[in-house]
Amino acid sequence: MTKKVQLATALVNAPRLLILDEPFSGLDPVNQGILEDLIRDAARGGATVVFSTHVMQHAERLCDRLLLLSRGRKVFEGTLAEGAGVLPRRLSVTSRADPSGLPGVASARAAGEAKDGWRDWEVELGAGQDPADLLEACTAGAFPLRRFQTREASLHEIFLHLVGADQENRP
Repeated sequence: MTKKVQLATALVNAPRLLILDEPFSGLDPVNQGILEDLIRDAARGGATVVFSTHVMQHAERLCDRLLLLSRGRKVFEGTLAEGAGVLPRRLSVTSRADPSGLPGVASARAAGEAKDGWRDWEVELGAGQDPADLLEACTAGAFPLRRFQTREASLHEIFLHLVGADQENRP
């Protein structure tokens, strides 16, 4: 309730800049949703909203731009799509054969048991490789596919990729 009162006090004057520090902490899912709606309303009303969070899902749903910090230093600034661009492209495919040898594939891991000759695979492409090129190679080479789906990186995965290595080296 205290957070609601504080936010209502901050919003009553329709500020042009709203800075929120961990606004979702201690809120149940219903009140988190209400707060997300209030933040969206403030942004639609022309306010610039800056907030800190350790809950990546809130940032994914609410932010146009992201700033990731590690040990007080900026490790990334940009959009979610730009952040996803720092990770290798990943796919989920269902095929009759191991896709490891296909052009542009850095690695392929079986994701379950084969069923009727078909197996699911988690595929990681090499740096700079385009999934469309792999699909074209499969078609041209008569590599049978039942499913070919790109996997978009979540902010959680981006954060772990960019900040995780730094955190592992902490004393």
